[in-house]
Amino acid sequence: MGNLESDEGSLWSLSLGGDGEAFGVLYDRHRDRVFHHAYQLAGNHHDAEDTMAAAFLELWRRRAKVRVVEGSYPILAAGYDDKHG
Repeated sequence: MGNLESDEGSLWSLSLGGDGEAFGVLYDRHRDRVFHHAYQLAGNHHDAEDTMAAAFLELWRRRAKVRVVEGSYPILAAGYDDKHG
């Protein structure tokens, strides 16, 4: 991939093309925030880890269908509407 310090948009574009390394950089950047959010929802460490893993997996699997809105974090919303809306 080259420059691991790419901006979010570039990393997401590469991820859309199937670049796992770019997606890994996004994971590294956002995992703490996603874990914190999942922990608030789940209330315990184990379930929060499972929720975080599921969120990233769903984001990867549905990446072509995810619409990124400025200022949003697609990781937190991946699949949410389908399951809860």
